[in-house]
Amino acid sequence: LPMTFKKGAAILSAHLKVPLCPVALDGFAEAWPRGQGLRWGGKLRIVFGEPLAPPERVEGDESYAAMTAALKKRIVGMWSRLHDEAAR
Repeated sequence: LPMTFKKGAAILSAHLKVPLCPVALDGFAEAWPRGQGLRWGGKLRIVFGEPLAPPERVEGDESYAAMTAALKKRIVGMWSRLHDEAAR
């Protein structure tokens, strides 16, 4: 399951006026566990989602929190579909 989402990407997107592209990854934790070497032979899956437009106006941390929540919702949904497909 995806880890904690922080607001850094939302801050950059809002201030630079560029969209965020959500990306879901599955199989990478098993293929390359933290602190260990790369394990070959696993199946890796990547899905790119529709870009998320930056807010028209930045209204403090609420804008960043809303964008981060929307990004997390998209990525978790994409990852869940990837993970379910892999289980079949």
